[in-house]
Amino acid sequence: MEALAAAVYMTDAQGRLIFYNEAAARVWGYRPELRQSKFCGSCKLYRPDGTPLPHEASPLAMALQTKRPIGEVEAVTERPDGTRVSCLSYATPLFDAAGQLTGAVNMLVASKERPPAEKVFAGREAQLAVFVEHAPTAIAMFDRQMRYLAVSRRFVVNHRLPAGAQLIGRSHLDFFPDTSQRWRDIHARVLAGEELSHEEEPFVHPDGGTDWVRWSMAPWREANGDVGGTLLFAEVRTEQAEARRALAESEARFRATFENAAVGVVLVDPSGSLLRVNDRFARMLGFSGEELKTKTFQDITHPEDLATNLSVLKRTLAGEANSYCIEKRYLRKDGGIVWANLTVGCVRKADGSVDYFLSVVEDISERKRAEARLAERNAQLDLAHRAARVGSYTFDIPTRAMRIARASAAIYGLSHSTMEIGAEQWFARVHRDDMQRVRAEHISAFKERRHELVNEFRFVRPGGEVRWVEARSLIDYDSTGLAKRMTGVYIDVTERRKAEDHKSLLVAELDHRVKNILACVAAVAQHSRERSTSTEEFLEVLNGRINAMANTHTLLSRSRWEGVGLDELVRTELAFCSKEESTLIEGPKVELAAEATQPVAMVLHELATNAAKYGALSNGHGRLSVRWRMPSRGRARGRLVLEWRETGGPSVVAPKASGYGTSVICDLIPYELGGKVEYQLAGDGARCRLEIPAKWLIP
Repeated sequence: MEALAAAVYMTDAQGRLIFYNEAAARVWGYRPELRQSKFCGSCKLYRPDGTPLPHEASPLAMALQTKRPIGEVEAVTERPDGTRVSCLSYATPLFDAAGQLTGAVNMLVASKERPPAEKVFAGREAQLAVFVEHAPTAIAMFDRQMRYLAVSRRFVVNHRLPAGAQLIGRSHLDFFPDTSQRWRDIHARVLAGEELSHEEEPFVHPDGGTDWVRWSMAPWREANGDVGGTLLFAEVRTEQAEARRALAESEARFRATFENAAVGVVLVDPSGSLLRVNDRFARMLGFSGEELKTKTFQDITHPEDLATNLSVLKRTLAGEANSYCIEKRYLRKDGGIVWANLTVGCVRKADGSVDYFLSVVEDISERKRAEARLAERNAQLDLAHRAARVGSYTFDIPTRAMRIARASAAIYGLSHSTMEIGAEQWFARVHRDDMQRVRAEHISAFKERRHELVNEFRFVRPGGEVRWVEARSLIDYDSTGLAKRMTGVYIDVTERRKAEDHKSLLVAELDHRVKNILACVAAVAQHSRERSTSTEEFLEVLNGRINAMANTHTLLSRSRWEGVGLDELVRTELAFCSKEESTLIEGPKVELAAEATQPVAMVLHELATNAAKYGALSNGHGRLSVRWRMPSRGRARGRLVLEWRETGGPSVVAPKASGYGTSVICDLIPYELGGKVEYQLAGDGARCRLEIPAKWLIP
């Protein structure tokens, strides 16, 4: 082509220069750079009459604009040095196999005379050669014997032929001797005048490789209309075919996954409409697939979960996230509820907006029911533990970490959030008098490889309250014999320990009181014997006094030796001798301490005995009043004042010598309780005033 006398050059569809031969450079008088900008040449163009010819009116520009050949246009080219060359221009547009404009080729003949026909023909051949050579698709032109007349570079590359192979004039079968009979028949049919094509079919190369090719083959005809040969256009579509097949396979896999997934799968548009649902999701909610396509996800979401769902959806639509995962409730067609784990991802458009959402819905209703049952059982167990004051714990010995149950936290007075504590933090709460003993018991159990350990200790709660705890533990050991874990329960035994301590105290108190009572009985017996004139009188007096002591003891036992109400004590001591119509008993509610009950009871007994034998209660006409009060003023302020007064009885004369009963009345209260007694015998009955300090009263 470089040997042609004509100047030949070619541009792309935008008019940028992509090829020129040596003759063109000689015509222009310089060598322009390729693909720089829209080519118009540094030389100026003129019409034959000398007027300027704009580039837009040049044959090449007109061929690109009209997409038709522009031939035999006379023009004058002015070189950079000022010389002018007269030319004939032949411009032809170029198209690919799909009919798209790819550029144009132009031929300039530098001659003052019109070229002869053979030169025009040579120019046409040159144009055709350039077109075929640089066509972006595989093009091959054959004669009737299937010998190559022209071949594009793309044909050589696509058919994996050597770069320097000389194809022109040689038979197609020289290079492809294994051509199938099918293709031989295609060649024959095209040479017979048919036009054949195929959108996509495999082409097996001699080396075994395969390409997918779109091809068309048509006859070309001579001037007399006879078929002169064939023209083959071929485009390798392997990448497109593989991409299409991969897409089809991917769609098939997606369809199979979508329809047969063990979980619900839903495609949702940005507004919430359900575009597509699989059978699993439809069965999950009890709807048909067609029914669900008429709904939005808002329609089937539980009202209490809708706000949360919309919140995370809004963040995704705003581009803050591409996916989210939440647990939510769906509404079934029959009104039931389905708990689901919802995982949502979005597919975005080129502009970043959401095209649609892909939602994967896993039914977790059974898990939720199990969690609810477990929570209920744990609550019941925790309540039972708290009621029984029992809590469990686990102590990992190597890490010194302890985990306690909620009930254990309640025993120790810790918050429910303090479920894990360190061993040292726990030991710091053990009572200091028990700490060394507890540590020693643990160490001893580990050394002896014991699997059980039971111990009791005091634990100081955060507010300072001390509680007794019984720990029952099981110990696990590793293969080397080292203790690795302790698991067990804590039992709050504070009330039991208090009861045991109280029982011990009561036993000691009872022992003390029995000794005192026996001493009192002995003293009463001794004094009664000394003051009695006969055995009968002695037994009568002794029996009355012992019964009085026994009645008081009964009252104290009934109150567990904590104290006795004064009203009850007075009525008990007067029960054997007084009648309701002749006795007045009144006063505020007062409770005597246990230590004061017996002395007051003995004084009341002696007063009642004297009233029944000698005083107001002896003749059936007298009256007795027993009143008490707590003065807020005067010398008796802060004390209990009890007044005994008899009226209407026989005339009473004071004995010349005081007996044992008088001594008990006058001396026992001052001696035992530090109180005061005023006692006198009036003409119509006895008067007695008792003052008892407030320390012997129970508030």
